[in-house]
Amino acid sequence: MGEERTTRWPSSATRRSSPPAGGYITLYPSGATQPVVSNLNYLAGQIIPNAFNVTVGADGAFQIYTPSQSHFIIDLAGYFAP
Repeated sequence: MGEERTTRWPSSATRRSSPPAGGYITLYPSGATQPVVSNLNYLAGQIIPNAFNVTVGADGAFQIYTPSQSHFIIDLAGYFAP
């Protein structure tokens, strides 16, 4: 998250680009247990825009998980300060 170490809830735009198979993407705070819910579900070949807010961990970062190979784009649109 660069210099914004006090950031707690980034607001971002995401896009999943032409995946070879269906799947999902989960975003969650760094250092936390991966949740059982997803932020984005997709089918093979889909290009899907999405928006999300995610709490960052103590290190100012968040994790991205997908069970398959992926090209995933994140544009940080802003943040909510504490």
